Amino acid sequence: MVKEYVILAIILTGLFSGCIGNESITGKYVYEKDSKVYFILHEDGTFNEWFEGGSSGSGTYRYEKNRLYLTNLPFGNVDVFTKNGTAFEYEGKGGGRYVKE
Repeated sequence: MVKEYVILAIILTGLFSGCIGNESITGKYVYEKDSKVYFILHEDGTFNEWFEGGSSGSGTYRYEKNRLYLTNLPFGNVDVFTKNGTAFEYEGKGGGRYVKE
């Protein structure tokens, strides 16, 4: 019986070892200069984004090597952000800093 618990503990440790200590990037990120401009990252790898003037967009995202890639649907345009602490710096035209709310 003890042997089964030890094996179960080893398996569970292996499964969850990648999750412990990693900061989640999901949540709402607001543009510092205008709180009406923001994006929301969902756990399923999708995002919603609101722009100046009230228009919006959505798509999928991936996060790797301290960079966030937002792929907008339906055309596949990609916006790139670099993580800086808990904020993201936009690398595109005009730049900008988005802070986690």
